Amino acid sequence: MSYLPLLMDLRKKNVLLVGAGDVAFFKFQKLLEAEANSLKVVAIKISDQFYENASPGIVFEERPFAPSDLDECDLVIVAVNNVQKHTDIYQLCQERRIWCNCVDDIDHCDFIFPAVIRKGDITLAVSTSGKVPGFSVSLKEYLSPFLFSEIENKLQELFKLRNSLPSGKERMNRIREESKVFFERLQKEKFK
Repeated sequence: MSYLPLLMDLRKKNVLLVGAGDVAFFKFQKLLEAEANSLKVVAIKISDQFYENASPGIVFEERPFAPSDLDECDLVIVAVNNVQKHTDIYQLCQERRIWCNCVDDIDHCDFIFPAVIRKGDITLAVSTSGKVPGFSVSLKEYLSPFLFSEIENKLQELFKLRNSLPSGKERMNRIREESKVFFERLQKEKFK
């Protein structure tokens, strides 16, 4: 299966997380990093680690999932150890045209979480299309050291250059050429 890689601004989305185990907490941390506008966690029992790491405005409800939890949702992540619950919530999301991810259940996912490398404003996503997520994490860890601090500095330099030029094909070509020269130099230095 082929996925369209995209980055979503969750500051403009209402997100529901169903479940509160270790895997749900991992997803919770990712949602916090993304500064989700509105985040609600629903689970029968929510551990202290959720409350201790929460930012203001997060809603916690200790109870079973109800279909009304989907009202006004843009994105749903289901992290429970119950395949039937995955199927039921995913189907409800499909009926309402809400994007849904049932963790470790690729057949019930509209999107997947890649392994992510962040360095300043640069984000790299690594994915195996959901086949072997652990491999994505290991590949991310392998690639991370290659993101030098120089890259963020070059990005800021190119951002200033981009803003100083009129939009259009010439600007795009100039940025690409500057980038190409930069990465060729880095590659030569690395393999001396």
